[in-house]
Amino acid sequence: MRRKPNRSSSNPSSAPQPHGLAIVSQHLSGLWQGKPTPDDSPSEDGNGSPQKPTLTHLDRPSLPLRAVVIIPFVLQILTAVGLVGYLSFRNGQRAVNDLSDQLRSEISDRIQQYISNFVALPPRINQASAEAIERGLLNVSSLNQMEQYIVLQMRLHPNISYIAYGNPEGKLRGGERKANGDLTIDLSDSTQKPDYRTYKTNALGDRQQIIEVLPRPYDARLRPWYQAAVAANEPIWGDIYVWVNTQELSMPSVYPLYGKQGQLQGVLSTEFLLSQISDFLRQLRIGKTGETFVIEHSGLMVASSTAEKPFRLAADQRTQERLNVLDSQDALTQATAKAMLSKFGNFKAIQASQRFDFMLEGDRQFVQVQPFSDDKGLNWITVVVIPEADFMAQINENTRTTFWLCVWAAGLATILGIYTSRWLTQPIWQLSRASQAIAQGNLEHRVTLNRNDELGILAQSFNQMADQLKESFLALENTNAELEVRVEKRTAELNQQRQETERLLLSILPLSIAERLKQKPETIADHFAEVTVLFADLVNFTAYSHQIAATQVVKLLNQIFSEFDQLAEIYGLEKIKTIGDGYMVAGGLPTPRPDHAAAVAEMAIAMQRTVSQFRSLQGDSLQVRIGIHTGSVIAGVIGRKKFAYDLWGDTVNLASRMESRGLPGCIQVSSATYECLRDQFQFEQRGLIEVKGFGELTTYWLKGGRE
Repeated sequence: MRRKPNRSSSNPSSAPQPHGLAIVSQHLSGLWQGKPTPDDSPSEDGNGSPQKPTLTHLDRPSLPLRAVVIIPFVLQILTAVGLVGYLSFRNGQRAVNDLSDQLRSEISDRIQQYISNFVALPPRINQASAEAIERGLLNVSSLNQMEQYIVLQMRLHPNISYIAYGNPEGKLRGGERKANGDLTIDLSDSTQKPDYRTYKTNALGDRQQIIEVLPRPYDARLRPWYQAAVAANEPIWGDIYVWVNTQELSMPSVYPLYGKQGQLQGVLSTEFLLSQISDFLRQLRIGKTGETFVIEHSGLMVASSTAEKPFRLAADQRTQERLNVLDSQDALTQATAKAMLSKFGNFKAIQASQRFDFMLEGDRQFVQVQPFSDDKGLNWITVVVIPEADFMAQINENTRTTFWLCVWAAGLATILGIYTSRWLTQPIWQLSRASQAIAQGNLEHRVTLNRNDELGILAQSFNQMADQLKESFLALENTNAELEVRVEKRTAELNQQRQETERLLLSILPLSIAERLKQKPETIADHFAEVTVLFADLVNFTAYSHQIAATQVVKLLNQIFSEFDQLAEIYGLEKIKTIGDGYMVAGGLPTPRPDHAAAVAEMAIAMQRTVSQFRSLQGDSLQVRIGIHTGSVIAGVIGRKKFAYDLWGDTVNLASRMESRGLPGCIQVSSATYECLRDQFQFEQRGLIEVKGFGELTTYWLKGGRE
């Protein structure tokens, strides 16, 4: 390998000649970076004048070879991924529109079907009564017979709230269903004196004692339902009004009775509470925050899926009046009503099913309105409104997922491009980087390149020098090997510590909750519509613990609660916590399950058997007091240090009351739990008990499973 003459050789203090490897480095750098090599540098002719080097394509600026390989590849991937993400978002929006249309139609049809079936019953009852009278099976002149017939109809139709008959003399016979389900009889035989009485009935519907007397005369002929039937001269619906006894909306179906000579024989009235329609609307799943309501063409509220009452206190602050939908305190209901007026002008203009949407605080709301009518003069409008956000939450989540997938794909494409370019340009890159490092005094590089061209010659020169550093490389490899052993050992220790930490975490929290905390450490609070909660307490254990040593107390509690923990695992339930000698377990969370109440009941029975195996110092069997309730709860993780998975809500409080108000060795359950399990287990009704914070409740003793 040649060297250029040193023009400053006469000067001993001049800079030293560059090492041959430095010249190789400069030459290779020129090839890699597009710069002139030392052989291309200006030289002198015979007269001492510098000569210009021959210009080649290397004199022009150029992109690195790796960039030429990577950039087109990455641009293609980014274009494809971006197009896929955009189309995914557009398809998601289209799917939201289709899904909202289907959901609105389905819910609206269900409401129409329910209302149609619901309002058909009162007219049918009136029609059946009229036919019985016409055929002589029922005598309107016998008020006692009419009373017995009304009681029979009330017992046959639990959805009917009131059936009444008023005769042309103003006398009345009626049957009323109270809020607690009790049936009462209303009657009045005189319009001249206070004679309106309300009787309590027995199981057969016979009169018992008087429970209320109206302090003023009563005339059935003056009642709105009676006058509406007489004025219409045909079966119709009476006006909706606020029922004073229950403070709920009621609607009568009235039927005027005429004899063969056309004389008026009286009026039949059959009523139901519109709150039953509201209860049905609340059971519908309308997204997360969707609502539905029913109004008359006048705009007055009939029923709603919200908690708002369809009436309000009148201006006199003493009576109740119907609520207009435009005066609703629910923001979504009021905004929907205003949007309907804006689109249709007035509510009477809605004569067919319509769909539209409007904006509320920047969010789009999907609406479907559908009129409902029958041949008795009923004209209502059912409205279903679903916020777009209920659907877009998942779409937005998918969009975020798609975005990060795009980022991941672009990153992967970039990495693959880099490795591809390295594979293509590795020979040149190795020689360039190695020669530069050696020229700068870094002798820790070697090149393995079996080539017979100029690059191969350069590689051989590099390797000759690298051989001199073989011993240094061996020492370095030994050091690296020792470090790798240490790293592996340390990694194994860290993995063991991580596994132990996860085991401890799972002993505190449910698996699904622990996974959520690891993936996204934030506050966890979930609502469960129906779970079953059990509280158990060892009877007289506190007094018993004073008789034995502390270690024995802890040992005994550990044995009992370990058995309880095993039972919870067997029945697939979630242990919540222990408080002293109390034990709390729940079914139906954090993963919902349909048989949560049955599983908790089975565990309660097994807990009784388990506790009976333990003996006190006197040889008596220990006893446990257990309470169970089913309902909705809020479940979540509280705290940042010594955190715990816990439950909140009235369901927890009532389950605790079921335990504290129970008896030793017994399992007391609430009415809600009893309704869930009445066909699967044996129960004994305890009756009404006073429960702090809940008033008088009917409870039951769980005796065992069905044989």
